[in-house]
Amino acid sequence: MWKGRQAIGGAPYWYNTPYDKLDFEWTVEEKLMIDRFCEQIQKNIDEEGGMTPRERVKALLWGKEKDRVVACVQTLTTYITKTLDSHADAIKPGDAHKFPKLWVLGHLATVARYKLDYANFHNINYGEDMWGGKSVMIDYGSPIIEPPYPVKSMEDLEGMPVPDPYTDGLYPGYLWANREYRRILDEHQLPIPIWGSICPGPDLLMMMGMTGWTEFAVILRKNPELIRKGMDIATEFLLKFGKAIIDEARPEAIYM
Repeated sequence: MWKGRQAIGGAPYWYNTPYDKLDFEWTVEEKLMIDRFCEQIQKNIDEEGGMTPRERVKALLWGKEKDRVVACVQTLTTYITKTLDSHADAIKPGDAHKFPKLWVLGHLATVARYKLDYANFHNINYGEDMWGGKSVMIDYGSPIIEPPYPVKSMEDLEGMPVPDPYTDGLYPGYLWANREYRRILDEHQLPIPIWGSICPGPDLLMMMGMTGWTEFAVILRKNPELIRKGMDIATEFLLKFGKAIIDEARPEAIYM
């Protein structure tokens, strides 16, 4: 039977705080940084001329002609923190997972510095703490789960609730960051698209958080009903997660 979730190790103070109860506020200095980054982004667009980044990305998505190749760097949270600290290795990628304001500032800074057409978002976690396993946040990467994995039989899935991205774990902070990024783009009238992330897919959610990779392949052959049940739960969560991202950030595109 479902034994419940374990809080992720090294969690920030706002962990499990509902979305509408988060207390993040921009300081005067942070607002100045945002304004400056946005001014530079607009300057980059004006100096190049041609299509706007939003027009260019939409042309890419719909297979239409565009004025040049779309420019994006797979920055994730690794490179945005390097941009923020001038490659001093002082701010860690894990800091942007724990502090959503850093996530927003880092993406704005990277788009401004490298004249990108859009920021490469990815989740600040992959549900490692949602299925009953023991997990921990780390400095150089996404959170990791510590074996043994929690799901070995159908009984381990009995009663397992579908997580709510508005209330559970680190997801409310990620939603806040996506919403703020959209709000900032709109406020500064920047024609920059959002290519949102609801990674990973239902199979990887199960591999990475419920069974383990090798075990998933073995169970798939020996007990496919267990895999199907786990992926049903994961898929239901991803539908809720995707709807939340659409509602809060209004992205031009989503990937997983």
